[in-house]
Amino acid sequence: MTRPTYLLLFDIDGTLLRSDGVGRGAMQSAAARLFGESFSFQGVAFAGNLDPLIFAEAAQRHQLVGDDHHDRFRSAYVQELSESLSRRPPIPLMPGVLELLDRLKAMPQVVLGLLSGNYAQAAPLKLAAAGINVGDFPVTAFGDEGSLRQDLVTLAMQRYLRSRGEAIDPRQVLVIGDTPRDIEAARAHGCVAVGVATGGHSAEELQASGADLVLEDFAEPGKLLALLAEV
Repeated sequence: MTRPTYLLLFDIDGTLLRSDGVGRGAMQSAAARLFGESFSFQGVAFAGNLDPLIFAEAAQRHQLVGDDHHDRFRSAYVQELSESLSRRPPIPLMPGVLELLDRLKAMPQVVLGLLSGNYAQAAPLKLAAAGINVGDFPVTAFGDEGSLRQDLVTLAMQRYLRSRGEAIDPRQVLVIGDTPRDIEAARAHGCVAVGVATGGHSAEELQASGADLVLEDFAEPGKLLALLAEV
């Protein structure tokens, strides 16, 4: 009997790596350069959010209206992020990430993917700065490719279908992230929700949000690997 294939969709910030605010800082620098020093992201929630929605909320507070503002901001931000990353030490990975990814890449029934609120041009920059090759993740869905985080799950499964020639059962899709928004996106599609308490939310908070499995980090991946045998 052929074993089913599992699609693992990893969040980036707070899950695979700790960017130490470099993205937020690059956003602030880019926005200040375009719209003035008074432009601020103060009060805007970043964790689990999509980059376009982060800008949209801040822009609304500053009464900036129009797609051209967002397009200009995205380009300026990606440039600023690239330059910021080139000036700083490598971005630290969360515990056990490389070891876990190596084990998963060796499993023929596993397809790795990324599901992140980062802009599509920004995500590879952060990953490369942490020593991760975006090419190891054949299925991706990024923040400027959907209106809501739930939309990214749909997009990822559609891209899996196009690349593999067959649909995947949502029960064989694991959405892995560090915020309740990751959990909510998984549950909206009947996917398996895996919380990892390496970001700003505790294991208890992730459990309360409805996660099917919660890990403190990836240094002890036994529960995750065991879940692959069960789902």
